Amino acid sequence: MLKLVNPFSYPLAMTTGGVLLFVGTRLVALPSLVVVPAAVGLTIAVSYWRQHQQPTPQKSQLRQVRSELEGIRGEASQLQHQAQLLLEQANLILRQEQLSPLSMEILAAVRYGCDLAIVLPTKVEALALKLPQTRSLLDKDTLQQKLKKVRSEKLKASGSALQSLQRLEQSIQQNLNLMNANQNDRQSQIHNLSALIQDLAGVLQRLQNHLQTANLADVDQVDQLQILVTEMNQLQQETDLFI
Repeated sequence: MLKLVNPFSYPLAMTTGGVLLFVGTRLVALPSLVVVPAAVGLTIAVSYWRQHQQPTPQKSQLRQVRSELEGIRGEASQLQHQAQLLLEQANLILRQEQLSPLSMEILAAVRYGCDLAIVLPTKVEALALKLPQTRSLLDKDTLQQKLKKVRSEKLKASGSALQSLQRLEQSIQQNLNLMNANQNDRQSQIHNLSALIQDLAGVLQRLQNHLQTANLADVDQVDQLQILVTEMNQLQQETDLFI
């Protein structure tokens, strides 16, 4: 719905209408009954055009969010490259070494995590398409359903899996609390998503460094890999809340 506009607030509109009025009446000698309505109509049209061009708080915020999303595009692309390198490294180890069942399970988890990270840029692009139509990256009903599911899974979990679910539960509950208090807006969620991607990139780098030197026959080193894989899974679960 168009808002009423005051042409006197837009010098360009007044100038355009005045020029048309002058040309029509003085140079072309058209009847006033034709020129005056045309000049008024043009003035109003240009006024609406200029009003539409002026930034509003909503437009400014959306422009800022889009700018920040460009940064996330770059971060997701870098993460994708890291994941591809880590995936190649994990595949190489699986082909070249005789591994214990636990080591193979951990490397399979690394590969799965890399697969998820590789498709992250595609998810970010999908997010960019829906961004102008949404005030929040998070859906309250979806979060509540996920929270219910996580709490149910906690009852059957133990060890690192339980820790992962507890962290995810805390993250979901925090986002719900902020949404209920109207403090979890789109911009803050973009910041949170960017921080999660950066944390995930750091974990992938540590995994890559560890795999380069790790002796997978050493139980302690395998345990360290397991801790990193668990952290990777936690961060990916939190990232999935947003995209």
